[in-house]
Amino acid sequence: MEPIKNHESNLIRKQKELESKECNIFLLLLILFAVACLSITILKPNFQREIFLSLGVGTLTACIVAYFAHKRLTLIVAETQEIVLERNTEELRQLIKSFGGDVTKLGDQLRDVRNYISLTILMDKCNKLKLLHIYDDRRDRVLKPDIEKSIKKIDTKTIKILGTTHRDFFDREHGYLLELKKLAEVESSPDDVNEKSVKVLIVNPYSKEGIKRTLLEEIRKKKTVSEKEEYINRFKSKPLIEYEESRTWKDIDMVLTNYKNELNKVEELDEKDNGGTKYSIELKFYNDYPSLWLIVTDKKIFFQPYQYGTGPDGKKDIGEYFPIMLFERGDVYKLLSDHFDVKWNEKTNLCFKDMWKLFYNTDKEGMAEKSLRDYIKNYMQDASCNESLY
Repeated sequence: MEPIKNHESNLIRKQKELESKECNIFLLLLILFAVACLSITILKPNFQREIFLSLGVGTLTACIVAYFAHKRLTLIVAETQEIVLERNTEELRQLIKSFGGDVTKLGDQLRDVRNYISLTILMDKCNKLKLLHIYDDRRDRVLKPDIEKSIKKIDTKTIKILGTTHRDFFDREHGYLLELKKLAEVESSPDDVNEKSVKVLIVNPYSKEGIKRTLLEEIRKKKTVSEKEEYINRFKSKPLIEYEESRTWKDIDMVLTNYKNELNKVEELDEKDNGGTKYSIELKFYNDYPSLWLIVTDKKIFFQPYQYGTGPDGKKDIGEYFPIMLFERGDVYKLLSDHFDVKWNEKTNLCFKDMWKLFYNTDKEGMAEKSLRDYIKNYMQDASCNESLY
């Protein structure tokens, strides 16, 4: 508080010095005028002597009185200003003292108000976008129950699923396989049509982008540079053998097997035409970049963008750690649902039969091996490309 008081005192002092200087200059001019008048009465005694004498004496007397009056008034004003300054300083001191430790609390309250305003703006934007929830990532413990609740709704007619392998949906023990069967199953004659539809779109593991993503995941699981280089050399030497040990290949293998054994009953019904259980679950495989993880129902969308970044520990599967957003019907819902439809209708997609042939039939060695060696030839000859995989 003393620095504030001293600062104010310095300002007052400078102001008084400036005012005193101006006053002294003015008095000096008046004194010169009085001296000039008196000089005229001496040098020219016959030239209106009485007038100039009166002017000179009067002006000189006034200057003397004004000088002493200014000094006295300056002293009174200065004392008054000091008193006012001291009073204001003391009031400010008492005000701050009255707050005591609550000054910090006041700052916290102001921050809370600012945060509340920011939160209100954020909530308003989320409401406009129809954003209902943000999950930490795919390991969020409430994500699976929320997905099950959405796909089990009685009024759910259509489900669209887009991702890399979506092993979560086809895993017998930990996935949604049973829920998919219940959703798309109709116990009836073959003439009845199931009004519920499930479309699943996952990556062709032998496409350029599928191979790239698989290699990134596998190489990043290696701890040292030498281990990474060793894996790349093994892959270049025997690509099919190494590739079939990858997480992506094993996931697709599981998806194909479980789909054929558990869900692919429509073709059997068409051939036998003798009734039974019918499913309306379609499975396709796309060839370009796996950009999104999507689960679309009639009213909600679970959405996660894919990227090539690594997880917190630097070696987990790509895509595991990015937040997942839940939207209800609105503009964002329509954009993402349309995105799925465009990819679903691409002519380059492979159907289940073609993918099964690529994986398991006798011509597998030729088709799959060729895809892997083409990738090695076109994208893994440059050392800088290999380094980017690390």
